[in-house]
Amino acid sequence: MNSEVWQAVAVMAVAGALAWLASRWWYLRRLRQMSRQMNKLDATHQNTLRMAEQARKQIGELQAQAADYRRQIVAAEQARRPRAQQPAAAAPMRHGVPTFAERPGGWADTQPL
Repeated sequence: MNSEVWQAVAVMAVAGALAWLASRWWYLRRLRQMSRQMNKLDATHQNTLRMAEQARKQIGELQAQAADYRRQIVAAEQARRPRAQQPAAAAPMRHGVPTFAERPGGWADTQPL
């Protein structure tokens, strides 16, 4: 009986060692796969950050260019328009109230005095 116990212990030890080797192989393989996947994701993330930074830079350049074009358009429109003539002299005020001609837009004063 003593030899049967030792055989059982030996079989259990060998089975445990085989199970440990199989699980080690399995989980190391999974870890390598996950590591490769993580590296791919990291590379994709870095590429996305680079592209976003480049897009921000291009947006800034385009906004500056658009502002420059707007300034050029405004300058061209102002050059085409005839200049408004300045009034020779301001009309005198009547009792401290501006006259019809002095009000902005030529509107009459509708506020009670």
